[in-house]
Amino acid sequence: MPSPGFAELIGLETPTCQPEAARGNLTISEMHLNPNGVVHGGALFSLVDNAMGGGSDATLRGRSGLRNDSDHHELLKTGS
Repeated sequence: MPSPGFAELIGLETPTCQPEAARGNLTISEMHLNPNGVVHGGALFSLVDNAMGGGSDATLRGRSGLRNDSDHHELLKTGS
């Protein structure tokens, strides 16, 4: 599955999908940081959304939903 549009714009790699799991990758760079110098929560959620979408397409033919309730326990910076 290609990573078109937004995923490509922010550098998301095409997720690796198996029936039990999907794995995504995003190499953090300066463009992913908020004004405080830590990774923007939207970048992290985009990684989750992209991997989940790939897994859903691979196993559920696109039928899925995603609810987000995020707790950030550690700040991520570039190279994380």
